[in-house]
Amino acid sequence: MRKIFNWLNAALLLMSVILCGCEPDGVRGNEDSDTLFQVSTLNALMLGDYNGLITVEELLKQGDTGLGTFNALEGEMIVLDGAVYQAKADGSVVLPESDVTVPFAAVTCFESDITFALKNIRNIEALKDILTEKIAENNGNIFYVAKITGDFVNVHVRSVPAQEKPYRPLSEVAESQTEFEYADITGVLIALYCPDYINGINLSGWHIHFISSDGKKGGHVLDVDIETAQVDIDITDAYKLILPDTQVFASLDLGSDLQKDTEMVEGKK
Repeated sequence: MRKIFNWLNAALLLMSVILCGCEPDGVRGNEDSDTLFQVSTLNALMLGDYNGLITVEELLKQGDTGLGTFNALEGEMIVLDGAVYQAKADGSVVLPESDVTVPFAAVTCFESDITFALKNIRNIEALKDILTEKIAENNGNIFYVAKITGDFVNVHVRSVPAQEKPYRPLSEVAESQTEFEYADITGVLIALYCPDYINGINLSGWHIHFISSDGKKGGHVLDVDIETAQVDIDITDAYKLILPDTQVFASLDLGSDLQKDTEMVEGKK
């Protein structure tokens, strides 16, 4: 544990963190690998703490699949099969350098526990309803990460440009987000589910990002129309969180009720 974080003065361990030890093709590294590893909290991000806490390289030691954002809120993060994609506000997607830092993210070592097919899912709410029904058959009070691989009639995504200090709250930044619609495209949705009691620490319910099969298009998903897809869901029944030990983080009122702002930012109706 100290080997991972002794270089990082800005990290405070809320729970003991053990290396996920992801191996190729979803092979688990150790008994602790069914774990969602999270950097900072959603409310901190909502209030404008966009300061990177760990590097992309360190994040990948904790998981090979997930989502998040980058230092200064520069674009949307999609983590898929051990690769990190940065979907920027100009519509481009790049592979960031390993030393780029991360203010907020959640990843796991992915291994499929639930698999099923989808067909003719016309919007994001219908998709979320189906995913929720499937996990409710198991346990709705734990965490899940889903890969939804398929052919999409349309994917509507957004991203935001890098911010300059002093950082504005995310609800204000989202007003200048750029949106893109991609028709007749193949790719993968990465969907993270957090239970209701986690609200404010992360987003309760489903949070979904997209990356195209060619790695050239992506972002935070606002809506989706699915022709056909395969869904693989990883049951993730442990949770680990690191928090910034900074004056910025210490000054935030993290107990604020940011539900309405969060719903606006996430594109919920």
